[in-house]
Amino acid sequence: MNIFMAKQSLRNRLISIFILTSTVPLLFVGIFLSYNTIRLIRENTRTLTQQNLKQIDDNMNLLLDSYKDLVYQIYTDDDVVGWMESLNEGEDEAVTTNQLRRYMNALLYSKDDIGAITVISDSGRMVTTHTLNAATYENPWLSQFHLDQQDLYDAVSQRNDYYIFPTEYATNFAGEDHYLFHIAHRIIDYRDLKKQCGIVVVSLDEDLLHSVLYMEEEEQEGRSYNLLIDQNGRIISGPDKSWIGETLSGSSGMQDEKALADEIRTFLKEREIKSPAQYDVYAFTDRKLEWVIVNAINRLNFWQEVRRSLLIIGAVWLLLLGITIYLLRRQTDKLVSSVHTVTDAMKEAGSGDLSVQIPIEEFLPIEIETVANEFNDTLRKLSVSRQKEKEAAQNRQKAELKALEAQINPHFLYNTLDTINWMAIDREEYDISNAINSLAFILRYAISDYDGEVTVRDEVEWLKRYVYLQQYRMKNKFHCDIHVSPEVQDWKIHKLLLQPFVENAILHGFRYAQEEYLLEIVFSQEEGRLKIRITDNGAGFDTSVVDRIMRGEPAPEDEKGHIGLENAILRFDMYTDGRGILKIDSHLGEGTTVEMEFPEADE
Repeated sequence: MNIFMAKQSLRNRLISIFILTSTVPLLFVGIFLSYNTIRLIRENTRTLTQQNLKQIDDNMNLLLDSYKDLVYQIYTDDDVVGWMESLNEGEDEAVTTNQLRRYMNALLYSKDDIGAITVISDSGRMVTTHTLNAATYENPWLSQFHLDQQDLYDAVSQRNDYYIFPTEYATNFAGEDHYLFHIAHRIIDYRDLKKQCGIVVVSLDEDLLHSVLYMEEEEQEGRSYNLLIDQNGRIISGPDKSWIGETLSGSSGMQDEKALADEIRTFLKEREIKSPAQYDVYAFTDRKLEWVIVNAINRLNFWQEVRRSLLIIGAVWLLLLGITIYLLRRQTDKLVSSVHTVTDAMKEAGSGDLSVQIPIEEFLPIEIETVANEFNDTLRKLSVSRQKEKEAAQNRQKAELKALEAQINPHFLYNTLDTINWMAIDREEYDISNAINSLAFILRYAISDYDGEVTVRDEVEWLKRYVYLQQYRMKNKFHCDIHVSPEVQDWKIHKLLLQPFVENAILHGFRYAQEEYLLEIVFSQEEGRLKIRITDNGAGFDTSVVDRIMRGEPAPEDEKGHIGLENAILRFDMYTDGRGILKIDSHLGEGTTVEMEFPEADE
């Protein structure tokens, strides 16, 4: 222990730690694996196989439920109930039969693996449609079924639940044997639940069960077999269709897993399966269906692969251990040298020399090279930061001077306007006084927090002053009405958002001589959203111009007067995060309407 506690070179310490943490534990791991691998693998195999069988059962029930939904659709359909009543009463049998067949034909191809759909009335009339042979109106499977038509009807009609009949041979078509299992239910008239109308039977191809058994793994001859067995010990699905219908010997012992395993091995032996005694058998019972899902795994092949894998892993590990120790000794010298290079540079930087840089040599390991690059980059940033601090101090002084100048200019402008205002009052030029007051209000409103939010009430007050100035300038050429619903007075909108649209209506729309121009601005609330409508009866735009403005394209040189509308639309989209709605409806000689809808504050 003192060897590892004493000071050593980095190379010797790395080699010692590597040997201590790899070679020595390997001996104990090898001994432990030799005694415990088989036990652990057996336990894990049983657990995983049981989980797999449970998953197969869940998948099978989910699949069956989807076909039960189809049966439910048929036996609860009012039209089907009506047709069955007609058949039972002998009324219009030919027409009713054709209607039933068209209905069932539509469902026959609605899902995969449906072989046939059959209904049997209480009077004994049977109507069927299928895909199993050319005679589509004749039942292809009932003649091979273990129950005759009446016994089948009695068995199903006496229950108020689904009746699932296990797989049986159905017919031979095009040289291929077809096996079907069936889901049946009595047809229910909800006006009279006890009334016997008939039954419906949906026949499904055994391939459906086969696909569930082998859903998660491919069939591998001689390695693993999955079987589905009914409550009578009959095989109803498996890897070979010729096995379907075979009955296991001593099927009364189905609930005993050991007895079942012996029966499966006997069955495999009778089918000339090689080494049936080497198969481990696992089973899972579906209590509702009373079906058993069986998995038989050839453990001989499995253990041979396990042993081969362990031998390969051991050989590779020994080879890698030798190569690693050799390479470790070769690389530690370079690693130690690169670490010294980094530490020397850090010492120089610690003494205040920020110009030092670690040379990036080709022999540097990637990790050390990364540290060196980050170290060099950090020192460069520190140097740049020092320079920026000096520049920032100089710029701060300049900014303070500019800020003082910026404060002087607006105050000078306001004081000048106030002086002119009092001069107008002294001369009793009250219109001029009102215009100057409105202009001063507009300038203060626009300059302070230009991009901030204000209430609708404040924006409307600004609009009134702005419109007043425009009316004064244009000698009352137009009339303006502003309507504000009380519930929107305190809504928040961005300042001066409406100004380009109002200015465009006045300067562009009212530029021609006309008896009376009208500008109407309405603020209202609709379905929890703020809606603003700006309407004028001015010159209007051509439709192509409106389309260009809405697309945000710049105006050609020959188009004048559409004041800032593209930028105003862009501001609206930015302020509402694209959740607002803006529409422009304009026609030449008729005027323009701009509608804006703002999202709710909590959207």
